[in-house]
Amino acid sequence: PISPFWFLYALFLFMMLASVLPLPLFFVLALAAFLIGEWLPKDNFGHQLLHFPIFFVAGMAMGRPKLRDLLRIGGGVAAGLTLLAAAAIAVAHHHGFSNYNSVLMLPAAIGGIVVMLWISQRLEHVAALVAIGTMSMAIYVMHILAGAGARIILMKILHVPPISWLYLVLCTAIGMGAPVIAYLRSEEHTSELQSHVRISYAVFCLKK
Repeated sequence: PISPFWFLYALFLFMMLASVLPLPLFFVLALAAFLIGEWLPKDNFGHQLLHFPIFFVAGMAMGRPKLRDLLRIGGGVAAGLTLLAAAAIAVAHHHGFSNYNSVLMLPAAIGGIVVMLWISQRLEHVAALVAIGTMSMAIYVMHILAGAGARIILMKILHVPPISWLYLVLCTAIGMGAPVIAYLRSEEHTSELQSHVRISYAVFCLKK
């Protein structure tokens, strides 16, 4: 079903575009897609596909060293953006725009993202958080599969009673833990494969 896993299809498309388009062109197309998406019904795949590329491109840009250094903003700016985000949400709710995809939520989204970037930069020396950040893509892609799979097993196979806190703890732990294990295992496999490739290349060069 496309609906629960829309982000997988969208992320795949964004990655494909990022591999073939220069960043400035990708930004222009993403901005146009964002504006066009505002004319579509909210919370359907078409709107989501057009609404989110601009944030993907922004993340690509912020990953560049020069822009990343510019984002080392002070606590005052972060606090101001937090207040801006809160005000934007309050105004949007007051006017009946509670959908998080609404364009009125854009200031809140920008403010919240910048604040989170500022917090992450303050905590970049914490090794555990850096490791989790490195694995964030794997967690993002696989968490819904692991969490939903755990819930199905608990309900349909183990017949565990629907105790809210128990499902919350177990499904969250598995939804986070399973992708981490999969990532670490894939890294081991990739490292082993690269080692074999290097050895094969060395043998080929010696034979040549």
